[in-house]
Amino acid sequence: GRLRGGTMRGEVGPDSKPDSTPDGAPDSAAVKASGRALPTLLMVIFINLVGFGIVIPLLPFYAKSFQAPAWQIALIFSAYSIGAFFGEPFWGRLSDRIGRRPVLLITMAASAVGYVALAFAPGIWAAVAIRGAMGFFSGNVSAIQGYIIDISPRERVAGRLGLFGSAFSIGFVAGPVLGGLLTAIDWRLVFLINVPVLAVLFLLGPKLNPEYRAGTGEPFDFIGVGLSLLAILPIVYSIKTMASEGATLPVAAVGVVGVVMFVFFLMHQRRTSAPLLDLKLFRNVQFSAAVTVALFGMMALGGMSYLTGVYLQSVLGHDVLAAALAGVENVVKVARGLLSGNTEQIEERIKQVLDEIVAHQDEVIIF
Repeated sequence: GRLRGGTMRGEVGPDSKPDSTPDGAPDSAAVKASGRALPTLLMVIFINLVGFGIVIPLLPFYAKSFQAPAWQIALIFSAYSIGAFFGEPFWGRLSDRIGRRPVLLITMAASAVGYVALAFAPGIWAAVAIRGAMGFFSGNVSAIQGYIIDISPRERVAGRLGLFGSAFSIGFVAGPVLGGLLTAIDWRLVFLINVPVLAVLFLLGPKLNPEYRAGTGEPFDFIGVGLSLLAILPIVYSIKTMASEGATLPVAAVGVVGVVMFVFFLMHQRRTSAPLLDLKLFRNVQFSAAVTVALFGMMALGGMSYLTGVYLQSVLGHDVLAAALAGVENVVKVARGLLSGNTEQIEERIKQVLDEIVAHQDEVIIF
């Protein structure tokens, strides 16, 4: 039972929307199927970004418990992003080869295991390694984004990508707040709270998410992954060490090695037939400008998220709960702003709920 293009019966091919009618419009069954899949995909994105920042309230705890220097504590925070950097191209390319749904299920299961492992990490380097692995398995964002485009009717793609961005941003700012609230109860809840949610999504995934496979035969760029690893890790180590201990010749030499390897990485990307990073895209001025703005914007948001929590607890002496409540208003405002341009009934209902939270914000914070 194979169809043209290498897709299985009941799957979606790379050049069409699911179960299209003869005039090219998706039929009602396909539209309903894609609508059922959307909440699970958005929830996975939300959990991924919550996982990025949820550890922030625990950073002072790690510093005291493991007697770790500042650069190691910062590494716990940034290891997630480093892992995601390598996970994004890997899972995106793999989802083209084996299908979006298997990648979604694999990454959800691995993330759940990672949360449990981090809750019982025996030492600082174990925590760093687990955070890096969790970031790698959370690098399914590009696969999910492609999944949403694959299964959505053309007229709904823009709106659903808007919801994708909303889930991304709300999860980003909600992570530290949720982590602080849970740490006030039991610090292990910070990690274990996501496990049952991921378990439910894992069980529902095969039923709610239709399959899609692009059928690409392009090889995965393992050389590019290795070169990028040899570039990023020395650069990150050099920057963090010089920031905490001062500049020394050996540390600077490590950074130079990373820069040289990054040049080799770019040279390899220009020559390979299936690059991790298609440098030709940067010839487009609009694309380059958008990527640059997004890069510095995420750097600023990540820095503020990290430093705000540490400052409130370590400098001003606030407890974890007070530091978390200080971010509630930010979460509410980001959510309201992101949902303000959508018009569907469910989004309107969410806005009404958020308006009620803002109206009674003082009572919430007092509680």
